[in-house]
Order: sequence, then structure tokens, then C-alpha cells
Amino acid sequence: MLSSIKNHWLLCKNAFNSTKVRTEVYDNLDTIKNIWDGLLPSNHHLSHASLNVLSHANLEDLVYKYILVYDEKEVIGCIYLQILQFNHKHYDNSVLEKPQFYLVKSFVLKQHIHLLVCGNLFRINFQGFYFKNQESNALIFDILSDYSKNNNDKQNFCGILIKDVEKPASPVVIQEKRFQPFKDDITMELYIRNSWIVFDDYLKNLSRKYLQRAKKILKANESIQKRKLSIEDMNLYGSRIEELYKQVALSQSIRMGILNVNYFIELKKYYHESFEMLGYFVNDKLVAFSTYIYYQDSMEIHFIGFDYQKNEAYKLYFNILFDGIKIAIEKKLQRIELGRTAKEAKASAGAVSADIYNYIKLKHGLPSLAFSFFNSFFNSNVGDSWKSRNPFKESV
Repeated sequence: MLSSIKNHWLLCKNAFNSTKVRTEVYDNLDTIKNIWDGLLPSNHHLSHASLNVLSHANLEDLVYKYILVYDEKEVIGCIYLQILQFNHKHYDNSVLEKPQFYLVKSFVLKQHIHLLVCGNLFRINFQGFYFKNQESNALIFDILSDYSKNNNDKQNFCGILIKDVEKPASPVVIQEKRFQPFKDDITMELYIRNSWIVFDDYLKNLSRKYLQRAKKILKANESIQKRKLSIEDMNLYGSRIEELYKQVALSQSIRMGILNVNYFIELKKYYHESFEMLGYFVNDKLVAFSTYIYYQDSMEIHFIGFDYQKNEAYKLYFNILFDGIKIAIEKKLQRIELGRTAKEAKASAGAVSADIYNYIKLKHGLPSLAFSFFNSFFNSNVGDSWKSRNPFKESV
């Protein structure tokens, strides 16, 4: 079903050129999948099948929109949007009791804030738009600004977030379109050295302090049974998987969206052997899980979950990190993507930061103020101590 803007003409201007484009917005990608997939390179992350992972998972508080961009009659681009209804489930309620949130408390509690996201809140390096000609990429700023004001759903957005842009946008264009770089978002990566043939080689590269710590962590892991979980297993342990995931997710001050077990099942259906969920069991009870997505020469430790009460005894979180490193070495991969959270722990395992190009445009007034306070609070909790962590011997 076609919805929102149909045959909507938009004149996009910047310091370099002027382009008149037409946009069409859809609620359901199935109705245009042939046009959509026909525009994209093969195996592109924005393919119809890839995006259906999320649409089929039926996640709460998320709506999806799909935009086709035309120059006259020719399709020149496509845009994937997620609309997040940000509410009390997405932040730690105790945060609002802090003095610095006095001005925004009543606003946040009384309203459901809608954020327009171009990209995927749950993935990294997942640019939410594609144009045949990369020189057209700057159109994204005008198209999203126009959609936020003129959508037929009469949706009022507090802001626009453009995630994971593959190449930095021109500072001239950003300023002209009244967007700002969102520089506080970084991810952690660990590069696998050529000398690491087996996991013991990684351990040998650790300094004495970190090696002793690693041995204690691995010792706590000896009584845990691990096995790969099939789709049938995910269904069987579904409620427990969601419980363990939420123990981790809800420990964060801010969470941009909440997942369910259907999401992991849909990932397995789409990626097949390139997606794995590893279950950690103590006395036949699931106490943790970790998920992996494998690419050609790298892997991603995607989402994890663990029982916080069991974490101290079994060092679950750090063993999940070590297991990921071990798997990457065994598969002869070059890099592990570790995600955005727990930077200090990941730096202690040898990970380093990697910049991500995000751009944000906020509506003036309380929405902007609320976001600024939340962002400042989150970054103050994270701190910078992780930047000084280096577990490896200086001579290596």
C-alpha cells in the first residue's frame, strides 16, 4: 500500500547544485521489492530480505518507512527509515530524578517523543540510504528534512538522526542543512594479529597484569557448558533469552529500541550459517548467550545477554569477549566488531575505538534540551578511562 507522500516534488539546493527530485513513501516494502532490489548492488545490506528481518520481528515502538527517489521517471535512490517512539521503556527512570533533569522531567514523562532515524538502530555500518551516483548523497539531508515536515501521517518529530554514513558529508552541506555531526557515537573494534594462530597466541601477547586476569576469567569458565542454539532452541528458550537480553539492555541509561527473540530467529533465517547464537549453560540452565554475525574477513559480536547474579561467579561477560576472540582467530578473520557499550571492558581486551559518521538535526525547544541532557548524562557515565587501557606487552 502506498502511503504518506506520493509524487511529492522537492527542489534540493546546496552550494554545489540544484536538483529537482520526486519521492514516494511506502509502509510495506513487499509492494516495491522488485524496484527496490533492482536499484541496489547484489547482496546489499538494504535488500528487501535483509530489511524484513526487522519488519518480521514485530518490535515494539518502531515503525518503518521506505522511500523511493526519482529524477523524472528514473529511480535514483532509496531510503530506509525507522521511526522510534521514545518513551519510558527507553531510559532509566531514576535518571530523571537527578537535579540536572528538572527542566525536562515533566516534558519527557508527559510526551512520547518520536525520532526519525535513517538507518538501523540495531546494526553498525548499516547506512540507511543508497543512491546510484554517490554525488547525490547530499540529497538525503533535504529529503529527510522535508519528510519530517510534510509527511501525510502528520507525524511530529523531535529530531532526525542519519546513522552510519559511509563517508563523511561535506561540512558546507551539513551547516547549510542545519544538521550537526553526532561525534559522541563510537564503536569498538579488535584487530586480529597475523601472529595469532591459536587463542594461546593472543594470551601470550598480554602483559603480565592482564594475563593473570585472563587466566582467572578463563578458570571461571571451565564449569560452563556451551552449545550453538538452533531456531528450535531459540523458540524453546525464547522467554529466557529475552530475560537475559533485558538484564543487559536495561542496565544502560539509554536504550534506543528493545529487541525480542523473534529478531534473533529472523536473523538466523536470513544469514543461515553466517549467524550464530551461542548458549552458556550451568546445570542445564541458560545463564548467558552471545550472537555472532560473520562477514567475509570480519565478524561482529552482535547482541548478548547474561544473568547478572551469575556474572561474578562465572565471569560471563569477559568470557563472552574471549570466546569471540577465539572464534575470530580460529576462523582466520581480521577484525571483530564489538559495538558501542562497555568501552572499558572491551579496551581491556585489546579493542580500539573507530569513528562513525552520524548526523543529527533537533527541533528547537524542549526536545533539543532533553536530548542534550540525556546525551551529556550518558557520556559522563561512560567517562574516558577506557582510552588508557592497553592489555598488550609494549614490545609486541
